[in-house]
Amino acid sequence: FEILSRPRVEAEKTYSSAHSFSAVHSGTPSGGGLFGSFERRFDGLDGALAAACERLGGTPFGKGDVGVKIPVFRDLSVVLQFWDSDEEFGPSLNLFCDDGILRFMHFETSMFLLFHVLERITEELK
Repeated sequence: FEILSRPRVEAEKTYSSAHSFSAVHSGTPSGGGLFGSFERRFDGLDGALAAACERLGGTPFGKGDVGVKIPVFRDLSVVLQFWDSDEEFGPSLNLFCDDGILRFMHFETSMFLLFHVLERITEELK
């Protein structure tokens, strides 16, 4: 509703990490736990994760074992970067928001959007 009730804007098509986005707007350091439960769910499933993202319209983008840009509305997209765990490091997941996302929706709604995208990916993995 927020997107539809605001004047039409264009996405910037440059992206910033949701970790820093969250810290900037909440006034607290983000830490590594923002997407921790999804990191554990996706660990060891990089092929299936890439296929699930592709079914949601994702296209290869950026770095990582899985790096995809997933369209969410008009030209607004979310970028997902995932690295599987190895003998030295645990799994790592980061989402990147369009730098102009707050012109589309409120901060709280953008965080809901990110978690909704992760839930949809999880559904596609089943």
